[in-house]
Amino acid sequence: IGIQPCPRYYVGSNVGLDRLSGKAHKLNAMQVKKLSSPGRYADGNCLYLTISESGSKSWLLRIVVRGRRRDMGLGSVDLVSLEEARDLAVNRHGRVRQAHAAGRVGRSMRNP
Repeated sequence: IGIQPCPRYYVGSNVGLDRLSGKAHKLNAMQVKKLSSPGRYADGNCLYLTISESGSKSWLLRIVVRGRRRDMGLGSVDLVSLEEARDLAVNRHGRVRQAHAAGRVGRSMRNP
């Protein structure tokens, strides 16, 4: 089975099942380079590769802050590698958790 783009309505009982499968990362560097059809491709840990209609590729991190979904751009694939995007995703998740515990969620998403 090839990697399919995630539909925009990807909610419901199937959300989070990738964590149960034991495989956290679905994409590899070669797939990121070869994918060209527009859509959103999940890597795991709320990290997505987004390919626009024009063909530009960028990283997107989806987080939930105070019950609302927030989409955070992590940069272009040309500037941020897959490994760097995964590291940024873990870093941003940790910062949001720490800020939530300290009661200052809004500031956690900004760069220091």
